[in-house]
Amino acid sequence: PDFRANYGDDIRSYKDELFLLNRGLYQFYKNKTLIISPINTILRKLPKGKYFKTIDLEFAQTIDLSFLKKSLQLWGYESVNIIQERGEVSFREDIIDIFPINSETPFRIKLVETEIESIKKFDEYTQKSDEEVEGITILPAIASIEEKEFNQIVKNIENSEFNIFYKDYQGLGYWFLEK
Repeated sequence: PDFRANYGDDIRSYKDELFLLNRGLYQFYKNKTLIISPINTILRKLPKGKYFKTIDLEFAQTIDLSFLKKSLQLWGYESVNIIQERGEVSFREDIIDIFPINSETPFRIKLVETEIESIKKFDEYTQKSDEEVEGITILPAIASIEEKEFNQIVKNIENSEFNIFYKDYQGLGYWFLEK
């Protein structure tokens, strides 16, 4: 896809393009596929393959909830109360709602303590779950980075001269990926 954002723009306005770009780059690095893209996009500094780790969640899997929360935060997922669009996640007691950037629908994950009891697709408008699935793969919304790099990026964002309403990782983090 064409990624039309200019350096310093709030990425939230272009997140659909960014998510499509990340999905395409993931496929490129995973399957060594051919890339066909507008020259404007190809000439940009794009995240390298190491930034495209995944998290796989499956039925009956035991998960480390604090690790999952932290990873999704570092990867650019926005924590919200109610899921409405890609790149959002919600943690409520024994339920995790997530709309991975590489999915057409969000998912509701029910836990029994730390074990996944069920994973179901759900409608983001009615919030009702329906079709059960065996597992899901989650791609990073911005990039799969470590906490040290995340903290440095947040410092850089706070000290930046970009003129946007809310300076945070979801809005400006993409511009500070060093590698």
